Amino acid sequence: MLLDLSEGLPESWPPLSGPERDAWNAQRLAEFAGLPVDDALDYFEQAHFELMELLEQSPYLSAELLKPATDHYRQHAQSLRRRQPRR
Repeated sequence: MLLDLSEGLPESWPPLSGPERDAWNAQRLAEFAGLPVDDALDYFEQAHFELMELLEQSPYLSAELLKPATDHYRQHAQSLRRRQPRR
């Protein structure tokens, strides 16, 4: 979705609430279900770096545009870190 948006294609955000959002979140969770916490944190860290690169390169993206969708990421990382110490 962000790659499309970064190229000026129409927005296609996931549902904001309700059963559709729950189903969307469940699909994302299933993708990480078997990963060790460290691997999940590594994935999210790499995704963050890629997002920052997209923000720098795309004339269509801005931190303000993405803020509502990314505000809660820090909470997820903190929760993961509490579950298991880093390597």
